[in-house]
This record gives sequence, structure tokens and C-alpha cells, in this order.
Amino acid sequence: MRSRLPLTQATSTITALAREVHPSIVVEFRTMQSQVRDSLMRERLMATLSGFFGALAALIATIGLYGVMSHYAWRAAATKSAFGWRLGADRREVVGMVMREAGRLLRGRHAGRPGGLHRGRARRPARSCSA
Repeated sequence: MRSRLPLTQATSTITALAREVHPSIVVEFRTMQSQVRDSLMRERLMATLSGFFGALAALIATIGLYGVMSHYAWRAAATKSAFGWRLGADRREVVGMVMREAGRLLRGRHAGRPGGLHRGRARRPARSCSA
């Protein structure tokens, strides 16, 4: 029902009229805004949960990729250090090499460079126009 009266006045008037017709009639009033909000509650909940679980899946995938990359980087560093020891490197050189590799891994060199594509384009020589 639409009314130009304030909500409290309109509801009290309609309730009084309904009770005049039959005293046991129960009348419930809800605004359009509350009806829309209540009808969309399930969809909002599903959207929120989907977004949360999507972000959680992305986080777990990122951690998994980091684990795989660090495993292969560690294997490569271990192989390098084994060759270093076989070739006569002392312990300090091998530990330094392993720590440098670990530092590179933590800085993201082995996990990829986010700006690599951009940097590659910036290093490309500009084309010259001949007139």
C-alpha cells in the first residue's frame, strides 16, 4: 500500500480500520526497503562466501606454488653445492652460494618477475622511421 502519510500514522490508521472489520485480524507492515533487503539476503550471503572461498583458494594455490618453486630452487642449490664441494670449494664459499640463492628466491627472482614483460619492452630499441 502506498501512502503520503508518515509510516506510523498510516499503519495505526489501517490497523484501526482492520480491527473495526474483525478484531482478530493481524496486520503486519513492512517497508519496501526491508522487503528487498530480506529477499536478497541469501544471494548476498552466497556472493560473500564465494568471494571468501575464492580468495582462500588463491592463497592456498600461491602457497603451493611457492613451495614447489622453493623445492626446485633448493634442489638446484643442493646440486650446485655438491658440485662445488667436488670441485674443491671450501665450506664458506658453498654456504655463501646457498644463502645467495635463498635470498634470490625470497626476493622473487625464481618465482617470476611481475614487471618482466614491461622491462622487456622498455629495453627493446625504438624503431626508426626513414623518410
